[in-house]
Amino acid sequence: MEVTYYEDPACIWCWAFEPVATRLAFEFRQTIKLRHVMGGLRDQPPVDVDFTVRQWQKASEISGMPFDTRTWQSHVNQTTFPACRAVKGAALVSPARAARLARRLSEAYFTERIPIDNLDAILQLASEVGFNPDVLKENIASGRAEEFFTRDRLEASRHGFGFPTTIFSTIKTESAVLLQGTVDYAVILAALKSLNTPKAKRQRFQDVPEDWKDLFKIHPRLTSTEIQHVTGLSADRVAARASQLGLHWTGIFYQREKTDHDTARAGLEAPPKLPGEHEPYGDEPASIGRKLEETDTLSGDLDTEGIRETSAAD
Repeated sequence: MEVTYYEDPACIWCWAFEPVATRLAFEFRQTIKLRHVMGGLRDQPPVDVDFTVRQWQKASEISGMPFDTRTWQSHVNQTTFPACRAVKGAALVSPARAARLARRLSEAYFTERIPIDNLDAILQLASEVGFNPDVLKENIASGRAEEFFTRDRLEASRHGFGFPTTIFSTIKTESAVLLQGTVDYAVILAALKSLNTPKAKRQRFQDVPEDWKDLFKIHPRLTSTEIQHVTGLSADRVAARASQLGLHWTGIFYQREKTDHDTARAGLEAPPKLPGEHEPYGDEPASIGRKLEETDTLSGDLDTEGIRETSAAD
């Protein structure tokens, strides 16, 4: 099973979707192959900063994920393209660690007020996840990262996909299901069922050390909301288990190791409680998704007007 995920590190609704995406990655960790496509949200500042701030607030309320809106008081993100290029440049070295960089960029942007439209900031974040910043800088400067980023944009723009968009496809059945927006996990399961995914492929979380270890292999840092979504535990129970397992609470994330940066944040806020299941925010209700037709190819001419953030299925 291949899962193609159309995203942007600075996409509001992609960050809001992380609890569901993390649960999918955990429960089907031996079944799915995840392919990240950097669609490129925008190459200019937002037209209405106040509207964007309200969207951050709404996304936080719906998902339970942390959004620090104070970043807009000090810096208005000018473009999301440098972050996307960096992820593609990193993929030339290691696709797996490139996905980790994409996650780290989102963490920095939405929770740490770090400007990810700044190359120096991006290179620093890349070094934190194990990349040689000089190598990544060369991949960007040489145009190699731009080449692969352009390919991603072509693929995403062909059908005007919003972000996030997830496509589930199987080689065996030669069929696929497309989901748009921050759909609930039940919609994901329905999509997998429609593709005849065996129930036995789903590995639910068991509160045992091995499963905790596998969970933190997905992301080395996880929000309380993400952990609650995967484990089914309450915020208080997550905090208790984290203490027993020696996990460190940074004030935003749980992680295995403590850093100097985290020390300053620890204790600033309590882990949030998980909000209830919801209809994706948008003009139309969510659907299980649509099967892709033979004419729905995943490449084509660049049409950036089709790119947008979306919180609901179209």
